[in-house]
Amino acid sequence: MSDPVVIAGYLLFAYLLGSVPFGLYFARWVRGIDIRSLGSGNTGATNVWRECGWQVGLPVFLFDVVKGIVPTVAAHVHFGHGGSWVPVLAGLCALVGHNVSPFLKFKGGKGVATSLGVAIGLSWQAGLIAFAVWILIVLVSRYISLGSVIAVPAGAVAIWYFNGEHLPYALFGLLASVFVIVKHRSNFARLRAGTEMRVVLPHERKSQASPQAQATDR
Repeated sequence: MSDPVVIAGYLLFAYLLGSVPFGLYFARWVRGIDIRSLGSGNTGATNVWRECGWQVGLPVFLFDVVKGIVPTVAAHVHFGHGGSWVPVLAGLCALVGHNVSPFLKFKGGKGVATSLGVAIGLSWQAGLIAFAVWILIVLVSRYISLGSVIAVPAGAVAIWYFNGEHLPYALFGLLASVFVIVKHRSNFARLRAGTEMRVVLPHERKSQASPQAQATDR
């Protein structure tokens, strides 16, 4: 039997873990800067990667993924797959924590890495599919934002499929997709205006060394 107090404790744990702004802390500890004052002002892995380099951005990405995995898997272990509502709610709480963090005056990131972590916690197959879709879209379009808003719904459908097409997973997919799409409203505006920042691959950096290439990229 599931004690409501125990369930509430899991959900609170998931929210608090999800709300830890690793991007803010890593940028401050490693580079001595407030990442909120640079680039997009976002504390997520993408902005940290761009402003602080992959040496800082990669750990932030991994920690943001892990804070989605841990509460979801912990709830699965304690409550089992039969109590699928609890792992799903724990994942949603982690995602809400990332987006509405008490450590950031109830602001936060865009939830993509944490959504990936929750997806892995609910279904590792779905997590791999979501990550593969994200990689493919980013490589083709060079837009991280576009990859994100496509990969999260794709992963949500995969979670629903691999977990037996149950209502809790459909609800998670819907809410997670809404979270990510709403958080990327400014990116949609920049995509329409043609001003969204593109990913530059390492082998392309040399070709952008000339003033003409730099002007084109801007």
